[in-house]
Amino acid sequence: MPISTESKEYILKSIEGLPPQKVQEVLDFIDFLRMRFRPEQSGVDESALLLQQNALLKIWENEEDLYEL
Repeated sequence: MPISTESKEYILKSIEGLPPQKVQEVLDFIDFLRMRFRPEQSGVDESALLLQQNALLKIWENEEDLYEL
């Protein structure tokens, strides 16, 4: 679906006043959305992968637990 000119202008005006770090966050979020909503090409269930990463994050954050595996 094509984006309207008004929407494009609103997006550009909205990010113009942001500091560079926040602009990078916006770009990262756009990349995330593109990856999330693209047609499945790899056969990997992105939702399941995110759940696994969230579960393992507790282990990855604690270096002692990481080496107990």
